[in-house]
Amino acid sequence: MDDHSDDIRRPLSPRIEVYAGAARKRWPDDLKAQIAAESLEPGAVVTDVARRHGCRPQQVHDWRRRARLGQLVLPASAETLSFVPGISVAGGRRALRVAGSSRRDG
Repeated sequence: MDDHSDDIRRPLSPRIEVYAGAARKRWPDDLKAQIAAESLEPGAVVTDVARRHGCRPQQVHDWRRRARLGQLVLPASAETLSFVPGISVAGGRRALRVAGSSRRDG
């Protein structure tokens, strides 16, 4: 059957696209986390980040949501501060005794 049209408003395309039906791309969790973290940097645009990595913005938004829910662990950046336990000195000698001093102060 020939594909002919009498409608002059719809010109025939000289190009034919063939879809090979490639399987869905599997994204490893560490790469998802890296892309999501990159999209959370100040000034980052999700669409630009997604385009750079060859994925869709919807995927990046989903990975960000999963990170918020704790389902995806983002890599720690060099600028991220880590928690460091400290000792309170506001109570003077009592604070030292509570912190583990075995000496009795009078």
